[in-house]
Amino acid sequence: MTIWSIWGRRTKIAWENTVRSSMEVTRRAVTTLDENRRALQQKHVVKEHNDKWNKLVIETMKCNVDAALFSESNCFVYEMCIRDTEGCFVHASSAHFEGSQLTGKGRSLWPAMHSSQAEG
Repeated sequence: MTIWSIWGRRTKIAWENTVRSSMEVTRRAVTTLDENRRALQQKHVVKEHNDKWNKLVIETMKCNVDAALFSESNCFVYEMCIRDTEGCFVHASSAHFEGSQLTGKGRSLWPAMHSSQAEG
């Protein structure tokens, strides 16, 4: 934890031009270590899940869309896959666009909706 806290201090200096005192670095390391110890001592109850895939209603399709947004490059990428009632592949596409995060999500969904409509 001490090394991690020292690394955090260096990061603050490099990126935020902020200097933390040795006392702050030590306090952060001790606090984080205590929090980790308490978290490990707690009893975690794992709930049993019966997640089960359900077959689609006849004559319907499932469309999975995933998008990655890259704010540094001001661009986004989407991938989309459509499967039929039996889980068989129907259509897939992907594309790369320039634009902000705000427009990225909408522009990622539009081709998926258009392809779904075209496939029936």
